[in-house]
Amino acid sequence: MAVSASNVAASTVAALGATETGQSHPAAACTADPAVIQQSLKKYIRWYPEDEVTGSNIHNFFSLTCNAARGQKVLVGLFYENYAIKSRSRFLEVLLADPLSEYSSQWYQHLQERSRVQNNLVAATETSQLEFPATFRRTLREYNVPAPVLSGEQRPQYGDVLQPPQTAANDVALLEINSPDEVAKVAELCHFFVYVTADLSSLKDALPKAIQKKILLTVVDNSEYTPRSAEHTAVAIQSDLMQHVVKTDSACLLRGISELYQRGIDGASTYFEAVQSSNILEVRKYLLWYLRSENLRGWLLALIKTEISTNRVSVAHIHAVYSDLKLSTLVRCSEAMHTELQRDFVPRTNRFFRTKFAWYMLYLCNDNVEYALKDYLSTNFMPKSIDNYNYTKGQLVARLQEQKYAHYSETDRAQLQSPLHEFKRRLVDFPLASAFVHYQLPMSVISVVGYLYFGVQAQTAGAIAALGWVLGFNRVSRDWLQFTAAWLARLYEDVRVVLARDCVEKGLMKELNLLYAAALNLARIKRQVLDELNGSDAANGGT
Repeated sequence: MAVSASNVAASTVAALGATETGQSHPAAACTADPAVIQQSLKKYIRWYPEDEVTGSNIHNFFSLTCNAARGQKVLVGLFYENYAIKSRSRFLEVLLADPLSEYSSQWYQHLQERSRVQNNLVAATETSQLEFPATFRRTLREYNVPAPVLSGEQRPQYGDVLQPPQTAANDVALLEINSPDEVAKVAELCHFFVYVTADLSSLKDALPKAIQKKILLTVVDNSEYTPRSAEHTAVAIQSDLMQHVVKTDSACLLRGISELYQRGIDGASTYFEAVQSSNILEVRKYLLWYLRSENLRGWLLALIKTEISTNRVSVAHIHAVYSDLKLSTLVRCSEAMHTELQRDFVPRTNRFFRTKFAWYMLYLCNDNVEYALKDYLSTNFMPKSIDNYNYTKGQLVARLQEQKYAHYSETDRAQLQSPLHEFKRRLVDFPLASAFVHYQLPMSVISVVGYLYFGVQAQTAGAIAALGWVLGFNRVSRDWLQFTAAWLARLYEDVRVVLARDCVEKGLMKELNLLYAAALNLARIKRQVLDELNGSDAANGGT
């Protein structure tokens, strides 16, 4: 992590690199028109509604913009690297302490005695407008503390080293999160985080990215070498840095505060020395600077742009994916389906008709013949191709809907049922064997009716019935091979048409083109949003 404070501990400077001193100006300067920024951010929320982290930052940005003239309450999350640091550090109470004010000892003592298990919300004014998840609210204890750091009206301005504010002062609510697992629950609610650690370890890398990015200030709090700072000490706030590091010694200031409360005026010199030695004033200057709406807006906008850029899928990548799907994936799918037709389905079906569906089965099995054919088609009709079609369709969606958090409407997809599956359904329902019933019945019916109603003798009626069946046999045996050959040829040709036209051309290819157009549109919208946020005129196309 880069270091922005000019007076970090010597060992930290050696590890991270020196920084320049003196005043610099924050976040900056965006050349885009404010109205354009507002519209661009609204556009992003509309097209990427599932990006809740960026969406919350955008809503905070809007709120700071709308309330610039009257101020608002900024929610700052504070959490610790681990339990040991949380137990040892006194950062929160010394940051808020105001021992020179009358009656401050009482609320200061309450802060010292606060729970280190529950989450604590510390504010100088009403906090009812802050909404927390119900499960988080149940573990939250609130403290009303008239600390100057928390009040926009009473907060020191450090006019010798910081420029005057351009907007109304904001109050702050400081949310101490004592359970590491609950930090993520309020990540979207907090404007930024303060992270307290004993050293610049790599443990922060284990935090979720959304939390890491929202850490504006890392406080290295231990009793090792700490640079001094006074009210007139300049602080280097580098606008190109998203995260800053300050070294403090809260234990040192804790002793100074206790000395002042216990000894009164006699302990004042010890207290003032501890204030400078603890470097707490640099933390307050950082907080003062970023609690100003204009500076916090700049930081949030830079964070928003970073998040949008990080999750960006380029137009060039979409072109490459489209070409690969069209020239490789769809071709393989088509070849596999035609291969199954030629090598599996056609030989297997011909063999079934020869061995299991001979002409005499119409008489021996009667209606069971039709059921046998339906069972065969239900089990053996192009099963690999049906699965391959569905798998390929899923591949199209997975590879062309890569824009993280984007809104994909139903119109972005063809939403076609599998043509093979639909063809199979119609095929199974077709009563093939019933076409041959007329071969058997006519003369048999005549014999039965003659016997029952016209006095035809039983022997004669039997002869007529037998003649009907024999004639039926002769006709079926003569026409069956010709009929089944023609029917199968038509079936195979229909399947080829379904594969080439319905599955590929009007199915997968149509869906591929729809997904491709939607992916390009989302990529161009994201590119346009970034260009507009950066004040660029190039708001169309590109990579």
